[in-house]
Amino acid sequence: MSSWCRQKPAVCFALASACLIALLYWQVLRIPFVYDDVLTIQHNAALASWAAIGHYFRQAVPLNNDYRGAAGSIYRPLIWLGFIIERHVWGPNSSGYHVVNLVFHWANGLLVFQLLRKLHASLNQAAAISLIWLALPINSEAVAWISGLHTLQAAFFILLTLWIALRYAGQRIALWLALYFLAALAALLSNEWGALFLPLTAFLLWLRSGLKQAIGLRLAGAALISFVIYLPLRYHAGARLPLGSPAIFPVGLSLAHYASWIFLPVGMSVERSTDTPPDSASFAAIFALLALALLLATLWFLRCRVPWIAAGITWTLICLLPFSGIVFVYQGMAERYTYLASIGISLAAIAVVSYLKNQRRQSWLVFLGLWSIASAVRLEKRLVDWRTEASLFESSLQTNPRSPVLLFNLGVLQSEAGDNEAAIRYYGRALAANPNYVSPLLNLANLLAAEGNYEEAIAFDKRATLLDPASSDPWIDLGTAYLQSKQLPLAREAFEKALQLNSRAIEARLNLGALFVAQANLPAAQEQFRQAIADDPSSASAYLDLGLVLQRQGDRAQARQLFKKALALDPSNSEAHRALDRN
Repeated sequence: MSSWCRQKPAVCFALASACLIALLYWQVLRIPFVYDDVLTIQHNAALASWAAIGHYFRQAVPLNNDYRGAAGSIYRPLIWLGFIIERHVWGPNSSGYHVVNLVFHWANGLLVFQLLRKLHASLNQAAAISLIWLALPINSEAVAWISGLHTLQAAFFILLTLWIALRYAGQRIALWLALYFLAALAALLSNEWGALFLPLTAFLLWLRSGLKQAIGLRLAGAALISFVIYLPLRYHAGARLPLGSPAIFPVGLSLAHYASWIFLPVGMSVERSTDTPPDSASFAAIFALLALALLLATLWFLRCRVPWIAAGITWTLICLLPFSGIVFVYQGMAERYTYLASIGISLAAIAVVSYLKNQRRQSWLVFLGLWSIASAVRLEKRLVDWRTEASLFESSLQTNPRSPVLLFNLGVLQSEAGDNEAAIRYYGRALAANPNYVSPLLNLANLLAAEGNYEEAIAFDKRATLLDPASSDPWIDLGTAYLQSKQLPLAREAFEKALQLNSRAIEARLNLGALFVAQANLPAAQEQFRQAIADDPSSASAYLDLGLVLQRQGDRAQARQLFKKALALDPSNSEAHRALDRN
């Protein structure tokens, strides 16, 4: 068996790593759609249409603005292409989506193994580093979270660019250069931090001493072309990341947080924004920056004496610095940002073995063994926490008890379970943690409106419009409250204000159409519903509402076609079924 592995090391590692992932991650196959998966995938009717591929390549997707109050949008069309394919293959079965995530994680482990072999690591070193990285509990968020596919996929294409770059450096065949360009473009189209392929390529080529300068220039040219194609696509799609100034003071502390999450089997949290250090010149922040400067100087001094250890730590710093304050990140901090970076930690941990002798080496190996066991235990606990949304948010809240986002999500769960009193308590705690948090304000208003307390609901909605004046959502909710309380002129003003802020706000368009229906102004309602379909051809509600108007106007044939279209987009739409039966 050992001789066979020496003859076919890649195949042997592929089998071993597949068995490890199956052993550690088998539980994820039972995890349902949770957290962002519910709206992004499970209830996203657009994924059922192949036509949505063009939409996601042309249009950016809004970001969640619950973290720093900074709204923005992202351009990751390859991720949406993957979800559309998965919807047609797996349907509503979450297990299939989890299988795809596991395959990507496994493929990333294979690429890490192959990269290390290309850099002349021994077979045992490459296998140990890759297996330890695959089993790190910190990576569980990216693997267990279906929507975390963007992390896995971007990492896959980044690692692929590095492997191709090393192949090109060895063979200098034009085909490898073309493949490098395609992989780089795919990394950018998967996630904006796919741009990490560029500094990592430069770092790996620097490790491969003796390479001709022309090789690096050609690869840099291919990378430049990928950016020349990607940036105009991103611009025309309307992607706008939240703007913020670089923060230098938190860098050292942020890196320390990330390192502790990788090293220690800490409790899991899907929401780490409250861990983000403040941008202030505190003693701890200055001390951490000085420690970072000392670390960099030490790495430079030891780069020739302990190159593998220095390489591992440098890799980690390259991958983490952008998420440590150098680049403004709308969420602040998150566990998934350590996914690529933790490869360097695994490399450094195994590299220490090569530089220790006798008793010290044995002690370090014992430590690594105990660390691996503790990591496996923590990984299992983390995966158990992912089984339901309630356990996911409650366990995360234990780790981050001051998180308004977690408190808000627990309020949503209580509201969906019918316990409005508990929901109101959670929303109140979220607002106590962040008085400017718009989402709990809007949900509180909706609960109050559902109970008929329109006056207080409208007050909360008005407060939300002041806190987030650039968003159409508070105006839509305010208009809905006015509509429910029969204040139709005020409702119309609110919906029209929402459309001024966002002309493609489908919910505002549909509600405005419903208002015209209530006023028996069917031609105006028809115009709004037709515009909603033009803005979003995947909206089942728009087809249904237009069909109901046409049915009232006597055009039953066209109404029937619209009801069928609504059901094709959303087969579970019971109102469309009833409308079709009555037609």
